[in-house]
Amino acid sequence: MDLNLEQTKLVEAEPGGYTLIKGIAGSGKTTIALQRALFLHRNFCFDPGERVLLATYNRTLINYLQCIFEKVKERYDGQYANLFSSNAGSVDIQTVDQLIYHYYKEHLEEPGLKPLYDQKVVQEVIAESIRRLPDAYKQLGVLYDYNFVLDEIMWLKACRYLDIEEYQELDRIGRIKMMTDNLPQRLPKNSLVRRGIFEIMQNFDQLLYEKGYIHNRDLALKVLRHVQDNPSKTYKHIIIDEGQDLTRVQLEFLQNIYQGGEGSSFTLIADVAQSIYTGAWLVKGRSFASVGLDVHGRSSTLAKNYRTSTQIARAAYSLIEKDPTITENENYVFPALLDRQGDYPVIRGFKNDEDEALYVVNEIKKLLDRGYSYQDIAIIARMRKQLDCVGLYLEKCGLPGVVVTSYKQSFTGDSIRLLSMHAIKGIEFPVVFIIGLNEKVIPYEPSMYNNQDYLETNERKLLYVGMTRAIEKLFLSYWGRPSRFVKDLNPRFLAMRSNSRLRPFYLVGKADYHSAEKVRHSYGAEEEVRQWLINELQETYCYPADLIDIEDKINLFSKPGSIDIVVNTFQDGKYSPFIIVETKSPGFVPGEGLEQLKSYLAVCQTARYGVLTDGNSFYVLDRELNQVDDLPLFHPSMLPGGGEVYRYYDFHTKEMFGLRIDRDNLDRIVVENDKQRGQYQDYETVKRPVYQKVAAGEPHLMNEQAEEYFYLPRGWYKAEEDIFLVQVTGDSMKDADINDGDLVVVEKRDCAQNRDIVVVAINDESVIKRYTLMGDSVLLISENEEYEPIHVKTEQAKVLGVALGIIKNSELV
Repeated sequence: MDLNLEQTKLVEAEPGGYTLIKGIAGSGKTTIALQRALFLHRNFCFDPGERVLLATYNRTLINYLQCIFEKVKERYDGQYANLFSSNAGSVDIQTVDQLIYHYYKEHLEEPGLKPLYDQKVVQEVIAESIRRLPDAYKQLGVLYDYNFVLDEIMWLKACRYLDIEEYQELDRIGRIKMMTDNLPQRLPKNSLVRRGIFEIMQNFDQLLYEKGYIHNRDLALKVLRHVQDNPSKTYKHIIIDEGQDLTRVQLEFLQNIYQGGEGSSFTLIADVAQSIYTGAWLVKGRSFASVGLDVHGRSSTLAKNYRTSTQIARAAYSLIEKDPTITENENYVFPALLDRQGDYPVIRGFKNDEDEALYVVNEIKKLLDRGYSYQDIAIIARMRKQLDCVGLYLEKCGLPGVVVTSYKQSFTGDSIRLLSMHAIKGIEFPVVFIIGLNEKVIPYEPSMYNNQDYLETNERKLLYVGMTRAIEKLFLSYWGRPSRFVKDLNPRFLAMRSNSRLRPFYLVGKADYHSAEKVRHSYGAEEEVRQWLINELQETYCYPADLIDIEDKINLFSKPGSIDIVVNTFQDGKYSPFIIVETKSPGFVPGEGLEQLKSYLAVCQTARYGVLTDGNSFYVLDRELNQVDDLPLFHPSMLPGGGEVYRYYDFHTKEMFGLRIDRDNLDRIVVENDKQRGQYQDYETVKRPVYQKVAAGEPHLMNEQAEEYFYLPRGWYKAEEDIFLVQVTGDSMKDADINDGDLVVVEKRDCAQNRDIVVVAINDESVIKRYTLMGDSVLLISENEEYEPIHVKTEQAKVLGVALGIIKNSELV
């Protein structure tokens, strides 16, 4: 919940009428809304009648906000209080529908007329409304699609289009009818179809009234008319979270309960990339001024995602960047990357839903073994019935799970949460599983008359919302035929399974085939799998191309055969197989393939690993035939030369040195450059720890986290006991020639000079950045224009050390 300077400025701004905050998923919009509500209450509500409203669309989100607000109060109430602070007034956290309903109950409720929530009754009434149409409409098949017509009526009411002439003239995007030649057209203007829909709406209203019901959309319209005629200036300050989801009626209602005037504020927080409801008003082409929101000159943009890892963010962005309907919206915020390195999202496909559920259960058990709790985990799906099925499987396996809906909400207690993609909006979890990404499930097409492009855009945004709920780990899965959205995800930002670097299958261009002269069936599915894995061995695992061969001959108990892929290593003066790979066409039977792989390993005694894959499944066996998670990365010792060769660049002297380390005696080093060459024996070297991640807490705990050690010449550094090395993850410093996998030599310090490259702790995480002190704040700058600077208060950035130099593996440069 710690705010950076950009967020703090928005929270603590003096109230001044209408304000718009646009922000991407994970930019801290909800945190700002909660803390702004508390700040306004403590500093700008002095009379008992002065109240603050925090409103949103989603009932599930409201329950979550109420839970979090109590924590915000506990932590920040004292910070936001001052000499003139007051406990007057209140902070109300409600959905707009709740506000409207309470107003209706208090002022407008009619005896014998009850709100309608039963969808079965709605379907029966819409069917009867259609049956009452005159014969003149019977040739229009679109009018007999109940779901299509009902959606259109709900849209008309949400947008307050209640006049037939106005409806006939509207540009109605997102709605088509299929003509006899199967060509889609928009719902035509000034047409019999629109008149028929309007008559059905009138029938629908009349039938509901006769049955003693009022629909919630009609209830909202009734309340809006009343507050327009009888203004109810209830709230001095209004904050709307997820404002892009609200209907025109809801926005206008909020306008009419806002006090306005000097010292008041109306803050709309929105992200059009997360607009997933068909009745939402603030879509492309509609201005804020159309509902009386004058935000000209009072708009702020939050483009940095502080929630998800860089890897999850990139995968999610790769999904929406393919849709110009989203990215060309004038209110769309183009995301800026922050350096929060983590695991790539895992994507897996299965033959059936039971195999998928078993996979989810097994992954959850692994996560629990690694220290995650049940409440850290959410399982989400497009359909409620998918959640019910996986919930039963969790129960069968003894794992506690609870389905969270707008009517059944629980964010306390140690259980796995199961939510629909709609229900999880605005909520976050350390671990998210998105299941059932199947064809015909997402995008879901309820009617043949819907505009497919419009529907696909909304469904794409729905999946994007789900993906961006994950903080640390994201698992995606499907069974049978995958959704077309799966293919839209950039495979370079995905992993094939957890604890593995392997990226999911993708096609390699024929011109880039390895050993093309040996390939017999270049267009075969098995060859496509082989070339994908060869490309992964080179790009992801860093094996040089000249160590990789195909169709390597082998005698299998006097029977000649060939190995699909061989990765060699140099041992005892010759090249020998280190990894052997058997590739299959998609859909193979694993058992047979594994037995074949084991027989190859039995014959090929130098091979340390065996791999079996069809581009979907991926099995790795070690020398003892045990299944292991992943293959090792290339190591320079696999090449001739007898040692590891590194380059060391000293930031202070600007000198470059070569380091050669004896593979059998790691504490013996040869150092050379253009001027000198020297050899250091074991007593002339110093052993220093190497960290994958630096402890963001107390520096004295760092040695407990060392995963390996590196030997450096003694005497290179004054305070040798304060030297440690950090292995770089990611590309945020690449323009300073600090790349993924490099080792940065760091001296422990608690302060730095401007422009130093430092290791710094922020919010229990550590990053490598260029340091710039700016008064009482610090700017941490990446050396890659794709990443935004991090601007924080001085006390929020704890310097752990200053970089002295960089060590690169010469074989990988």
